[in-house]
Amino acid sequence: MPFCWLLLTLCFAWELLPQLPTFTGRTSTEQLRQLRLAQHAERDKDSGTPATKLRNTASAALKANQAFYEAFNKRDLEAMSKLWASEVTKWGPLLFFQDRDRTFKMTCTCTHPDSSRLQGRPEIMTSWNRIFSSSTLPSIQISKEQVLVTCEDMAVVVCQEETSDGGTHEATNTFARGEGGIWYIIGHQAGPVEL
Repeated sequence: MPFCWLLLTLCFAWELLPQLPTFTGRTSTEQLRQLRLAQHAERDKDSGTPATKLRNTASAALKANQAFYEAFNKRDLEAMSKLWASEVTKWGPLLFFQDRDRTFKMTCTCTHPDSSRLQGRPEIMTSWNRIFSSSTLPSIQISKEQVLVTCEDMAVVVCQEETSDGGTHEATNTFARGEGGIWYIIGHQAGPVEL
């Protein structure tokens, strides 16, 4: 029965999710600063009901997802670096463990299209540096964003990436809220699809 309640709450939260503003005309660093300010404001305000908390989580995850693609399109390594978490000590089911001995640290993961999985922030940031150095890097427009909220401190965003060179990818981006209410990406996976 609790799972049904959660599913209904998620559906209700999704229907009430307001349209998010676009971030055109601002630098990625400026956009990231605005995102961090908004995240602190969300943390500080009274979040109220469970549906409101889930709606706030979904909204914050969508904003972080947009910041991720903005950093990609501007080839802004500094902004991309600020979005990636260094390590995760609590997320998902680990939030429910009361025994500290049962929790463990997890590293971030990233799987670029046609690539093996990368683990850990150093390896991931090295890959972004290499990708941003490419002279043939296409831009990405996202569509069909959908938020799968798992708890107040973690959210998964799935979306379709349409590249300027005609490619289409399905992407899954996982975000976790860190200290101070800041949302970080802890997982990215994208792969080509046939339409």
